[in-house]
Amino acid sequence: MRIVVLDGYTLNPGDLSWEGLEKLGTTEVHDRTEPELTLQRAGGAEVVLTNKTALDAEALRRLKGEGLRYVGVLATGYNVVDIQAARELGIPVTNVPTYGTASVAQFAFALLLELCHHVQLHSDAVRGGEWSRSIEWCFWKTPLIELSGRTMGIVGFGRIGRQVGRIADAMGMRVIAHDAITVNPPDYEGFRWTGVEELLKESDVVSLHCPLFPETQGMINAERLAMMKPTAFLLNNSRGPLIVDQDLADALNAGRIAGAGLDVLSVEPPLENNPLLSARNCLVLMARIRLPSQNLSRAFLEVVEQSAIAAARTMGIGDREFSDQAAVEVMRKIMDSVPMKGTIVIGEGERDKAPMLYIGEKVGKHKDLVEGEQVTHEVDIAVDPLEGTNLCATGAPGAITVLASSEKGGLLNAPDCYMEKIIVGPSSKGVIDLDASVKDNLRAIAKRLDRDVENLVVVVLDRPRHARLIQDIRAAGARIRLITDGDLSAGISVALRGTGVHAVMGIGGAPEGVLTAAALRCLNGEILARLVVKDEEQAERMKSMGIKDPDKVYATTELASGKNIIFAATGVTDGTLLKGVRFFGDGTRTQSILMNLANRHVRFVDTVHLAQRPDISVHL
Repeated sequence: MRIVVLDGYTLNPGDLSWEGLEKLGTTEVHDRTEPELTLQRAGGAEVVLTNKTALDAEALRRLKGEGLRYVGVLATGYNVVDIQAARELGIPVTNVPTYGTASVAQFAFALLLELCHHVQLHSDAVRGGEWSRSIEWCFWKTPLIELSGRTMGIVGFGRIGRQVGRIADAMGMRVIAHDAITVNPPDYEGFRWTGVEELLKESDVVSLHCPLFPETQGMINAERLAMMKPTAFLLNNSRGPLIVDQDLADALNAGRIAGAGLDVLSVEPPLENNPLLSARNCLVLMARIRLPSQNLSRAFLEVVEQSAIAAARTMGIGDREFSDQAAVEVMRKIMDSVPMKGTIVIGEGERDKAPMLYIGEKVGKHKDLVEGEQVTHEVDIAVDPLEGTNLCATGAPGAITVLASSEKGGLLNAPDCYMEKIIVGPSSKGVIDLDASVKDNLRAIAKRLDRDVENLVVVVLDRPRHARLIQDIRAAGARIRLITDGDLSAGISVALRGTGVHAVMGIGGAPEGVLTAAALRCLNGEILARLVVKDEEQAERMKSMGIKDPDKVYATTELASGKNIIFAATGVTDGTLLKGVRFFGDGTRTQSILMNLANRHVRFVDTVHLAQRPDISVHL
């Protein structure tokens, strides 16, 4: 079976896999298809998938003659396909009805709330000093409109329309709706079905959520706009041609309605002379903003899994640099397939000391895009391609591959130096003090955990510099777990119940401290840390990186301040936190931890990477 995707980039700019389709047949994916190339590319295909590329009656007839059996629309509406012609030709057509229900409804209210409160206008005014210069305590530039008690009229009461209705009802609005199918009315107080014109006359907010058919095209025109209240807002999160652009612009400019919020237009991208782009109180934002939120978690999981597999193949050969090189090279290669513009802020070192994954290096599929060009994700990235190079080289437990990301500025750009640290789990947050004695900190942790100090386990790197620390921990009565490498793994373990670790103390790498903080943000743990300055040269290096106070004690949220932190790690050799890579006849098995702060997800992922053979089998 031949499958052709005519415009795959909109759905999948590179962060998803077409593997599921490829299993069904020979798959040909085009990022975009110009109208004159549609028949050439789709000819002979049994399955054609499209998002915005139109398939009219003539195209369907010709493709049917060449074997077309099915058309899939990779969006909610059907308007890019001549449905009547497809029905007559016996070609099934399907869409994706639920992919954006929550996000589209949310975006409708983002537009509405901006119209009500003019948040950006007031923010700019305050930042520009207008409130500071005002003689009044209460500062506003426009009236602020309260939605409670007002009427929301929804045209098109399908999945998205109903979701908009639920939100409106929760905000205290009265909801009325128009739809061709008036079944299963919601139980909102005061809800009723109504005709379009009655809805336009009664509503304080009109929100369009109906499909584009010949009978709905241009339904919001000058005549119907004149029916609306002069204080009413119009929202369109459905299809641009539902509205006559010039008529709406005229109504806005004449003050016949109060404002409009649109994420669709009759022609997209809009022509430069579209009257709505300069109309009074009209918000126009591009439609892709309301598509389901994408995240990089799955892509980053693949990055750490593949680098762990590469490192694991070098396990036990006794060459730590070779093991690290194997992990670095694969991590860098896979990272460049991720749809992002990434900047390495924690990596393998300075540019002159690291051939790749150096601090400041640009990575990702979009790394070469310049400012102003469309970027799917722009992020800062911290990596440790192989934490525990000695562990891997000797086959000892606890080696892992690690990556963390955040929005720009969300991870401290820490120099490659030492860092004094104390790390605890969620139960002990708020009781530790980096300047307190070891005994006092252990007593505070024990009290919070409702146990004796003698029952605490503290992880410490086995280094000569920790001789006094080890002595103080023993004197306090706590037990010690000495590790040869891998304080990052230990820092994560302390935030997970059941690992038998209650604190990590001592001096380790500053880059590992930032990575640990990223993980702890997701796990609700805590780290307090202070940079250790070795010499004057290092002090100058810190100044050049913007670190003004080398004695500053950093909290977790200062080391990793981002709101969209993603953390991924895969075991290379077996450890307390993760199992190592296992090779078997039919493939490779990895175990990872994948965390997303924004989504509040912590996943332990067991992945089987199957060999490319027809006779493989999977075992538990």
